[in-house]
Amino acid sequence: MSEKITFDHPPDKAFGPNVLIVDDEEIGRATLKLACRALTKERGINLFFATSVPEAMEIMSKEHIQVLLLDKNLGPDETDPEQNGIESIPDFVKLQPCVQILIVSGSDKPADIVRAMRLGALGYVVKGGPEEILEAQINSAISISELRLTAIRNERSSPQAERRLGGKSQIWRKLISQSKAVAESSRPILFQGPTGSGKTTLAKVIHEERSRFLKDPSRPFCDVNIGSLSST
Repeated sequence: MSEKITFDHPPDKAFGPNVLIVDDEEIGRATLKLACRALTKERGINLFFATSVPEAMEIMSKEHIQVLLLDKNLGPDETDPEQNGIESIPDFVKLQPCVQILIVSGSDKPADIVRAMRLGALGYVVKGGPEEILEAQINSAISISELRLTAIRNERSSPQAERRLGGKSQIWRKLISQSKAVAESSRPILFQGPTGSGKTTLAKVIHEERSRFLKDPSRPFCDVNIGSLSST
């Protein structure tokens, strides 16, 4: 049974970068937490903790994570015995394409490093190594994550995109901004509102933004008018 998720301090969602530590051993989480203490003070990073892949995925479905410190030898999930730290990398990248993953391990086997990089990891951290090296890697990962996210947001804020969305009121622009934010996740979205309020239009916008953000243009947009269907 996994422990309750705790924070080093109340997360400052408006400012500090978010770093998620995923390790199924308490001593592993404590060691990484200790190694991050300087960054917590200097950069105001928010530390999140998870003991399993599903628990980490749940956190990432609610919070934007810049850096993921992922234990290579993470114990297998009960529902997927083949799953471990390295093999779960594509799942994290699919959920948040801008997340930068640092694999944490007690060894630096070349085969593991190559495998992790091929699956999308940014780097490889050896447990017990110098704290300044880990700090430098996390700082670099945060910068890369922010650059990628900024590039995607600038692309979506082009004049063409603004003209396609239409509307100039403050409320509409706030709604568009929120929609672009949720498009950065693969989680389902439910719109509620009266007929003619723009639900389908907004859904199409999010679909287009999500297809570009998740780099998966193959997913179709299916517009089904429930009112036109018979009760049977």
